[in-house]
Amino acid sequence: MRNLHKKSPFAFMICIGNFFSDNDIGLFDKYKNGEKSIPFPTYILGPNTAAQAEMYVKYEINETNNEICPNLFFLGKRGNY
Repeated sequence: MRNLHKKSPFAFMICIGNFFSDNDIGLFDKYKNGEKSIPFPTYILGPNTAAQAEMYVKYEINETNNEICPNLFFLGKRGNY
């Protein structure tokens, strides 16, 4: 994604569908603790499956905690699972 952003910069990204990997093994932890960063504002919807819902609970993503980490925001689960 960084390479695409370098070639053709964009202001933000909206992720619809599954955001997390089905076999997450703590990869997202690096973003939560600041080891890795997201280069531009990214907005996610969800969750849309039971497996994805578990990831939202794991990372404490909810309606009141909508900034997940720098440049990553949760728009809510309205109309989803």
